[in-house]
Order: sequence, then C-alpha cells, then structure tokens
Amino acid sequence: MIKEGRLKGHEDPFYEDINKNAFALQLDSLEAGYDSLQFRIWLGHSMAKVKHVVILKFKDQKWKGQLVSFSNETGSNDPGKKVRKVYPRSGWGALIDSLYKLRIATLPHEAEIAGYNGAGATDGISYDFEIATSKRYRVYSYSNPEINTNFWQAGNVLKIATLLEKEFSFQFVK
Repeated sequence: MIKEGRLKGHEDPFYEDINKNAFALQLDSLEAGYDSLQFRIWLGHSMAKVKHVVILKFKDQKWKGQLVSFSNETGSNDPGKKVRKVYPRSGWGALIDSLYKLRIATLPHEAEIAGYNGAGATDGISYDFEIATSKRYRVYSYSNPEINTNFWQAGNVLKIATLLEKEFSFQFVK
C-alpha cells in the first residue's frame, strides 16, 4: 500500500480529525485501501453546526454516492449522522469528468504549494480529500482557499465544493 499526501508521521491534527470523524460516523478506514476507487470530500467550517462528507464510490463499473451530514458538538460522542444516497443532476459521467478536469485526484496538499497560507487553519473553512484504491491511499487538504484564490489549486478546490453542492443539492456552509 502506497500512502501519499498528508500522512507524514500522522502528526497532522486535520488528519487525526478525519480519522476521528470517520470512526464516529462508522465509515470504513481507507488507509488500508479500497477494493476499487473511493473519494471522500470532507467539507466543513470551524463554526458550522452541520458538517458534510461526500462519498463517491466506483465499484462493479458503477458510481454510487452518499452525502453524510453530521453535527459534531463538543463533548458529544453521537455525531448526529444523516446519510442519504445522492445522484448528480448532470449524471455520473459528467460529474466525474468535471472532477477529474479540476484535478481532484492529483491536487497537491496545501503545504506543498509555495506561498499558500491557510491563515490559522483551525478557524475557517476546510476541505479535506481522501482517495483510495486497492494500491494507494492519498489524503490532502486546503484551509481557507477563498483567501488564496491567486493559486489555481485553491480555485479548483472551491470549484469542486461548488460543483458538489450544485450536483447533490446541499449547502455545506451553514
């Protein structure tokens, strides 16, 4: 298993948050891989009452999607999870094509971009991405890309979030 992205030493608090939330939401760990292809896009704001993770799975030559919405109030072990199956308005082919054009699978982690400033990454909007295949697990994230729009990568992250909101009819910042 090849692990890439934000995995160096697991000291990253955002990586720990992803694992903690995945465990609380009873999602399978992707660190050991996924038998075909899975994307998880974690969308959240430090002050949001509800956070979301969009899960896209390609298995048996078909795409399937889920939107998991959860509240993660301090001191609560119950994440208040709501899960719904989602289907893109434009169809799976168009959505996946758009995501690949925005380089969802190859965007670098924000720390790898010279001059990128997450500006106090514990406060504001965060976008965390997990990508798993049978041989590779990759995780990367972007904090506050709206203040880094001079970087095309931040612009792509914002476009990915907007695309997912539009395609699956939800609003991730509340």
